[in-house]
Amino acid sequence: MKAEPGKDVLLMGGAELAASLTAQGLIEEYLVFVHPVILGGTKRPFAEGTARLGLELVESRTFDGRVVLLRLRRA
Repeated sequence: MKAEPGKDVLLMGGAELAASLTAQGLIEEYLVFVHPVILGGTKRPFAEGTARLGLELVESRTFDGRVVLLRLRRA
């Protein structure tokens, strides 16, 4: 899909799928929405043991004075 012409591919949610695509180097940009709440639990956005990624901040925006969008690209 990535090699085909057309629009970007958007993945929402799916931590296991995101971790798999990250491990294969197929994700170019991450959009992370930070919500100011503490939920607890054990679900991680990336699998334990995932190699460290170099990311650079491309953009940040604040919505309604609380939620922050971080747009990150692989460095």
